[in-house]
Amino acid sequence: MKTLQKNNLLCALLCFCSSFGYSQQIPQFSQYMFNQTVYNPASVGTLSGINVEVAARNQWLRIEGLPLTQSIALHTPVPLFRGGVGVSVVNDMLGAQRNTSASVMYAYQQTLGAKSYLSIGIQAGIMQAGLQGDKLISPSGNYQGGIIDHQDALLPINTQQAILPNLGLGIQYQTKQLQIGIATHQLLGGKANWQTPTQSVNFLFKQHYLAQAAYNFNIGDNILLTPSLLFKTDLNSYQLDANLMACFNKKIWAGASFRGYNNNTIDAAIAIVGWQATRRLFVSQSYDISLSGLRTYNSGSLETMLRYNIPNKWLNSKGKSTYNPRFL
Repeated sequence: MKTLQKNNLLCALLCFCSSFGYSQQIPQFSQYMFNQTVYNPASVGTLSGINVEVAARNQWLRIEGLPLTQSIALHTPVPLFRGGVGVSVVNDMLGAQRNTSASVMYAYQQTLGAKSYLSIGIQAGIMQAGLQGDKLISPSGNYQGGIIDHQDALLPINTQQAILPNLGLGIQYQTKQLQIGIATHQLLGGKANWQTPTQSVNFLFKQHYLAQAAYNFNIGDNILLTPSLLFKTDLNSYQLDANLMACFNKKIWAGASFRGYNNNTIDAAIAIVGWQATRRLFVSQSYDISLSGLRTYNSGSLETMLRYNIPNKWLNSKGKSTYNPRFL
């Protein structure tokens, strides 16, 4: 319980250190190379067939109230629309705080040559932001006998929720070896207005920008080596993921990542494995080893991702679609 109180207090300090809160607000996934629709809508429809992608992340194991993130996406190429369409739901929880977004996505694909194309994507939807004020603990608060009195004018005492429109854009260039993409999230910004006993507190949602790049190197006939980068920023803070993956016989993936932009943002070393279990089912698992100041309080982070591909002969028969093996 003591750990939970400390974690909730940390959440409160992050959210309410002033009447306006600032932090990176988009979800974090170590397996960005397999789960691209979370970060860039331009990747929608770049895999053949109907694809169902599910990911779950448990961050900082052993800390009560640990961050939990889940995502589910469904997308498919639609030649009639000259691209792909999809839907996604992402749920991101940090202690007493929760952000849930639901979006529809469309990506237009333009062939530039025999082996390259450009994809431009958009996602639009809503985001529900919530904070459970009754789960927050302040050092000077009074919580005896069921009373909730934080003794802090910036902390609510009950659950607060707000619904905001959400818009994102992305662009991606793809060849057989190279992939480059940029995207923006929470383009409309906005703010959640949460009521405390004495005043209103505004939590700002800022625009976030991402850039990724990857290159495939063929080593012999059975090994594919792919270094990749993912850079994230809200123009206030910055983070970088650097990854190297190897694919063996188009069946087994293994690799490692490092997350950190400078000495102040070093976060984790990450091991990733993946398995093409059947022709339709892909499963991957990652484990983050914490390198930040929180490393003595947690036992790492676990993340699982599954993709199931369903043939869609009816849609594919209506025109030409482009197959993109993602990073690999």
